[in-house]
Amino acid sequence: EEEEEEYVDEWMEDNEKEEEKEIEFVTTKQLKRKRLSKDKIIEEATTISALSTELGLLIEEIEEKNKEIKNLEKSYEERGCYLIEAKKSEENIRKELNSVKEILLFGNQNNEKEEEYKDPLEELDNLENNNNYIFNEVNLK
Repeated sequence: EEEEEEYVDEWMEDNEKEEEKEIEFVTTKQLKRKRLSKDKIIEEATTISALSTELGLLIEEIEEKNKEIKNLEKSYEERGCYLIEAKKSEENIRKELNSVKEILLFGNQNNEKEEEYKDPLEELDNLENNNNYIFNEVNLK
């Protein structure tokens, strides 16, 4: 009976050792928890190292993309300022153009003096004639 018990104990111990090798876990009696075997730790460490390196590269790539995004935001902000200025200029030009159109079509009605309506084209001809007169005088001298 003792031999059988020793045989069973040895068989149980061998069986437990084989199971530990298959699972690659070693139980520590002091900590009462499972720990990885040395080979498994080395394998996991290389995997973790590779993952850590990959994560580092991804973080660098993300930082570069963030810089690009900030540069684009600055560029859009500048373009927005230019666009606002262009819109203001366009608005001012349209106002000036409309006032010139009104003057050409209806004459300068903002004058407090009541003057006869003068055709803008005639006024332009008169100005040209006066300018020609000045040039003629210069040429004569």
